[in-house]
Amino acid sequence: MREAAFGTVFCGIETPDPQALYAIGKQHNTMVPVLDTIRTLDRFGMEVVSGIILGLETDTLDAGAALLEFIEQSHIPMLTINLLQALPRTPLRDRLQREKRLLDDNARESNVEFRLPYEQVLAMWRDCTGRAYQPKAIFARYAYQVREIYPNQLKLPDSRQRGS
Repeated sequence: MREAAFGTVFCGIETPDPQALYAIGKQHNTMVPVLDTIRTLDRFGMEVVSGIILGLETDTLDAGAALLEFIEQSHIPMLTINLLQALPRTPLRDRLQREKRLLDDNARESNVEFRLPYEQVLAMWRDCTGRAYQPKAIFARYAYQVREIYPNQLKLPDSRQRGS
């Protein structure tokens, strides 16, 4: 990927919690510790962009704090922090429908009745998003990218010099 000049890679991390990954059938995301995987991509000059989900079945009231710690340790500059959604034609949606936990309420931010109280998950999501995207926090993560990752990117020949 480095030799093909990939500069950015989207990784659907989902959650940094290995137990949660097993619970949602994403055990392939546990083959290598996620921070080790990110560091490998960093060393090859590839900036990681990620998707994270809150509201998973195994989330506890500490999930937000753990997520913020992961964001700080990983230095991922851009990541989406989403609430769990049960998409059409997925096993999750089918299961939640059987469990009568699939909701049709446009006033809510998710169509899932979480294991934790909705208002607590919503507050955790808002807090994580607000703190992760404070200007100082974003700047620190991008400063890390500039210092530690960008120098590792493959140097391509200047396009103005090719074919001249």
